[in-house]
Amino acid sequence: MNLPSLEKYWALHNSIGYDTAAVTTEFSHYTQYSVPGFQANAVECVDALTALCSSGLKGPAPVPVVVHTISNGGTVVYPFAAKLMEQTGHFEVVGHILDSAPGPWNRLAHIHPVFAHRAAKLAPDVSFLLLANGFGAPFLLGRGFAETARFVSAQRRVLYKNWAKYPEFHDWVPHAALLTESRSHPLLFLYSGADWFIPYGFVEAVMVRLTVDKGREVLGHNFGHSKHCLHLKEHPREYEGKVVEFMKLVQHSRMKA
Repeated sequence: MNLPSLEKYWALHNSIGYDTAAVTTEFSHYTQYSVPGFQANAVECVDALTALCSSGLKGPAPVPVVVHTISNGGTVVYPFAAKLMEQTGHFEVVGHILDSAPGPWNRLAHIHPVFAHRAAKLAPDVSFLLLANGFGAPFLLGRGFAETARFVSAQRRVLYKNWAKYPEFHDWVPHAALLTESRSHPLLFLYSGADWFIPYGFVEAVMVRLTVDKGREVLGHNFGHSKHCLHLKEHPREYEGKVVEFMKLVQHSRMKA
């Protein structure tokens, strides 16, 4: 997602009174599981926040940050960015909004809600193997057969290489990162039953695991008919209402803490 397409998101946050910094991610980093790429994106996030909050970084308390990630491409960068923010001592993640995410690393979850719920319980290594062995990952769509075959082969080689090279980050794939992190801030999931890339059954299964297994405060909203990453465009008032509701939850949660 490029910066112009992110404008509507930061305009929303600005309109309800929150300063906003926006950073794009490289899709190839996600499709190749490029840990150096994720780490570089994390540095961009912290640099953008530092520029935005330069006058407020001199206070004794860290600046509270609500992270808003779009699709898996943004969500996979989240654990890297959150860790780097906290390491600076200047920022504290107090909430996380996930739009069209997280999604499974395999296409089996799209067949039926039962498969989607089961996919949410797969270990990251199993999810990775299903992705790498071509069960129809989203980035393979819209190509001719020959081009797709070459693309799949090249992606598979890079995926296996990076997966073997960075074993310490296996738990940082999108849904696993949410389930393994030690943070306790609230989460908001914005998704749709019409999103073919991110099956709603999978998102809802992850929400249940976070609520039941981890005791997290979780809000979710199914927009019903909007396609992938189009929830804000097609339901602007409804979307804004859910974000405002979530921000109130974040404030209440911080007051309790």
